[in-house]
Amino acid sequence: MFRKLHRAIMSVGAFIVNPVRFMRQAARQSIKTVREVKQQTKAETVATRTVMTDTGERITIPEPEPIRPKPVSENRNTSNNERGPSYPEPPYMRPQSQSPQNSGTHANHAATAQSAKPRKRPEDILAEINSMVGLAEVKKEMQSLFYTIKSQEARRKAGTPSKVPGRYHLALLGNPGTGKTTVARKISQFYHAAHIVRTSKFREVAREELLGKYQGHTEDLMKNLVADALDGVLFIDEAHNLFMPGSDTDYGKHVIHALIRAMENHRDRLVVILAGYPRPMERFLTEGDPGLDRRIRKRITFADYSLEELIQIFYISAASEGFRVHDSARSSLINAVKDVSDKRTATFGNASEMEKLVTRCVDMHGERIHRRDIAADNWLMPEDFPLK
Repeated sequence: MFRKLHRAIMSVGAFIVNPVRFMRQAARQSIKTVREVKQQTKAETVATRTVMTDTGERITIPEPEPIRPKPVSENRNTSNNERGPSYPEPPYMRPQSQSPQNSGTHANHAATAQSAKPRKRPEDILAEINSMVGLAEVKKEMQSLFYTIKSQEARRKAGTPSKVPGRYHLALLGNPGTGKTTVARKISQFYHAAHIVRTSKFREVAREELLGKYQGHTEDLMKNLVADALDGVLFIDEAHNLFMPGSDTDYGKHVIHALIRAMENHRDRLVVILAGYPRPMERFLTEGDPGLDRRIRKRITFADYSLEELIQIFYISAASEGFRVHDSARSSLINAVKDVSDKRTATFGNASEMEKLVTRCVDMHGERIHRRDIAADNWLMPEDFPLK
């Protein structure tokens, strides 16, 4: 009571002596009091939210306080017990060192360029084809095609483009096992490397995948197939089976018509390669539909392999199985391959016949090892080759 009276007398005295100073101090005290009241009110206020119970009643509950991460201590002398166990940092989480020139977006582009697989050059694909066994005419035709592409590229740079639609459609004619499918894949890579097609897509199909089961189904299948092969190469193996003259129920003619329509409508986005046996393919191209013969101008013939080429293929096939031919077995190898080659028929499998011979020799090798109870090796001996 006396303290309050004394404080009031002092305030009146201060007001009489210096009223301006007294008013300023009073204003500061009022502002301070208001701030303290606001902070206290805010501290006492609890965030709430309204929820609905299972019975449909709305109730108000306090909002849970968010969990805030603890601040990381800047003290580098913290003990292992306080920091917890130490684990190696995953490689993808480690920061990459960047120079000022390669920071930001430029660094990302540089990393992408380094990780992306470089596109092969046409010369590289041509070298791979030239390294294959045999295929003299195929190599000659591919070399001619390479020169044609280079010439067109030079004319395009000079401002006189002369791209002929359909120039790159091909027909590969050869007996079984002469490498048509393998070369078709190489040609697709060659076209991509030479920018004839935009992507490296190689869509391989056979007759069974093209024929529908009901009226209109074939057209739908071809439409989806062409859409999938756009900007790439569409390869149809044994295409001559699509041509069945005299049959009114076969849907092969619908495939041919749809194929011609796709080659015309997408002449700049689709390359078609057909493969099959020589005589049936010639008949298919000339009698199947005149439009097909006009659009596929270049035909490459795959000759049967000679005896020397078949022996080379045997060596390659045996090496792929992990086996080598012993020097003492060379004459046995020649005799075995010659025996297979002399029995050629219209369905002779060429390279496939050598794969069959390798399989037989490996089986005989296993029998010899087991019969003699000797250590296994990877050498094909004379006893491992079939006799005449």
